[in-house]
Amino acid sequence: MGRIIEPLRLMGATITAGENGRPPLRIEGGSLHGIDYSPIVPSAQVKSAVLLAGLGASGRTLVKESVLTRDHTERLLEYTGIAVYREGLKVAVDPGVPEAREIVVPGDASSAAFLVGAALLCPGSEVIVRSVGLNPTRTGFIDLFRRMGADIETVQTDSGDWEPVGDIIARHGALKGIRVSAEDVALAIDEITLLALLASRADGTTEISGALELRHKESDRIAGTVAALRELGARIEETDDGMVIEGPSELKGSHVHASRDHRLAMMLALAGLVAGGETVVEGWEWTQISYPGFEKVLSELGSGRSHE
Repeated sequence: MGRIIEPLRLMGATITAGENGRPPLRIEGGSLHGIDYSPIVPSAQVKSAVLLAGLGASGRTLVKESVLTRDHTERLLEYTGIAVYREGLKVAVDPGVPEAREIVVPGDASSAAFLVGAALLCPGSEVIVRSVGLNPTRTGFIDLFRRMGADIETVQTDSGDWEPVGDIIARHGALKGIRVSAEDVALAIDEITLLALLASRADGTTEISGALELRHKESDRIAGTVAALRELGARIEETDDGMVIEGPSELKGSHVHASRDHRLAMMLALAGLVAGGETVVEGWEWTQISYPGFEKVLSELGSGRSHE
């Protein structure tokens, strides 16, 4: 929590934390003041925390990013009547109270990405995922998959009150390796583990860099992805801020660990679809964090999965 504690302390908050900025946290009420803040690591969560705190602070609060990250919070604040000032990579708010509104939450793009990934991996497949949020700061994974050669279409069905909504159609086809930069990662942070799996089946080398943020998620997703995919037979190497994958690799069934991480658990389930033999994902229950019923959806797609 250190990366959120730091700017909030600069705004006047009194926060104490455990070792290395981890919980338990103690937060005391008090007056806040606006700041100009530049996050060290691109993070929509940190940006959102600072902007939301700015609603109750004196003066203007500004966040300047090094690369663009997801803008759900800014869109929602505007929808609820808050003036949001944007200029390039800068976004600012003044103190204010959001208006009560009816809010329709579209389907989660990061959850949809795994169903798209299933279609891209399995020969003869076509999957249509309906009513997904198509916010352009959240669909970076589609652009990356298309750069790999993926056959993906998007059809916007509703402009939405605050987020565009539509369908994603994905079909199996040949993939190729690509280079993934920090700017790419910022717009597809939750789908990088899935991209690594696709890269293991793609022709050529995929290099992912600028993904240091992945080491600070529910698990160290760089280390966890590399260890699990290597166990399945992928040719993958870890770097300080990413990974390098040589493809294509023939994956073999194995017993792999999800590191108590929902994104890793879902990615490894898809790996099991194309791995020879049986794949057992230890920690499958963590998929319930973000996608309750994920195993049921996979079964309905005809994967023949089982779970305990």
